[in-house]
Amino acid sequence: MPQWLRMIYYRAMSVGRKLNALETPIKLYAHEGVLFSLATLMTNNNNNLFAMRLGASDYELGMLSLVCQLVNMCVLFPGALFIDALKNKRVMVIGSVASTAAIYIVIGFVSAFGNALWAFIILLAASSGAVMLYNLSWQSFFPEVIHIRNRNTTLTLRTYGATLCGILIPLVTGTLLTSMRTTESKISAHQAFFLCAAALLALQITVIVRLKSSAAVEPKRINIGALKSALSSLARSKQFLLYAGIALFFYMAWQVDWTLYFISQTQYIHLNEAQLSLVNILGTLAQLCTLRYWSKMNERRGVVFTMMFGIISLCLNPPAVIVSTLCPAPYNQLVFFVMHTIANLGFVIVNLNLLQCTLQVLDDKNRTLGLSLFTIFTSASNAIMPLTGVMIYKSLGGDVAALRWSFAIVLAMRLAALGVWALRRRIVIKYKWGESATL
Repeated sequence: MPQWLRMIYYRAMSVGRKLNALETPIKLYAHEGVLFSLATLMTNNNNNLFAMRLGASDYELGMLSLVCQLVNMCVLFPGALFIDALKNKRVMVIGSVASTAAIYIVIGFVSAFGNALWAFIILLAASSGAVMLYNLSWQSFFPEVIHIRNRNTTLTLRTYGATLCGILIPLVTGTLLTSMRTTESKISAHQAFFLCAAALLALQITVIVRLKSSAAVEPKRINIGALKSALSSLARSKQFLLYAGIALFFYMAWQVDWTLYFISQTQYIHLNEAQLSLVNILGTLAQLCTLRYWSKMNERRGVVFTMMFGIISLCLNPPAVIVSTLCPAPYNQLVFFVMHTIANLGFVIVNLNLLQCTLQVLDDKNRTLGLSLFTIFTSASNAIMPLTGVMIYKSLGGDVAALRWSFAIVLAMRLAALGVWALRRRIVIKYKWGESATL
């Protein structure tokens, strides 16, 4: 057995032993997270490739993200109000997962539509809205099921499971797509991935129904007075406003190269499906190797401090593209593999800590509304920034030199995000806005 595969096996066994020793809600959240990760990785990892095979241009790839995020913004605020009014928030969690599964089934037959590309974009946007409602309701339901002392452990195990899935799914899907010889067969494979994802989401629902709330928050009536009161409370919270502003800038710096990174991999570094899968696998292995270390640092130094290493990790992605495109083939691919893997050593922190950082600045009363408002702004950023990155690249000439200058701009934005995140931590400590263990 190869050394890397042996490491994955023993890591999975270690996670399994930890799960057996933990409370049932933590186990269920870990299992539910694995099923959701399997489903979303099976679809999201190959969306750009699927769209390209349906005839998408560079701008249409940017539009794919734009339309999805516009739908997210439309469903967030009414979704948050509806979730707050529910006595049992698990109802929305289950409903959103079921809706996502239904849309995935339709996407499984998207090639039968007249304009398959735009049918795919619209259906994917609808599924993105359903997933957004799932994330929002899950984030609101999660604190009711898991006590604060168990949150880091629960999210760490959930992230372990998602990371293991991040190795398995790209390996399987990339190998299958590479083995296909025609565009038609590759499109059929993409559609089959969505049908498999729908089946996994159905299994996820059977796990969610077993989760019980232990600290339910009193449901709120949906009325203008309650909404004004909640908005006024958030507007007076200096902690929330400072965090929201700085975190939004971080999201903008993170999201600006999402489409551009794919363009650099396929058009300038010339990676095929198997190599794109290898990129994902190497990055995920790097995250898996460091997850335990970052989780322990969270417990010792706090999630806000550790998050800075996640931002540093994101700062290493632009140099990976710039240096790789300066190297001749085939060395450019090897350089990219190495530098991308190094950049992912700390990326797992972003997924592990962002929710914990956000929950710190929200009280139970306004948690769902606060999460929805924050997510509306980050979704607006996600709608604009990937396309903005492509527009910057095109305006600079749309060639390899323009690509390098575009990633230099991305690097400057991420270094600035690191600086303001560190400044916020100093301000929070100075005014004693949180316990030292969390900062």
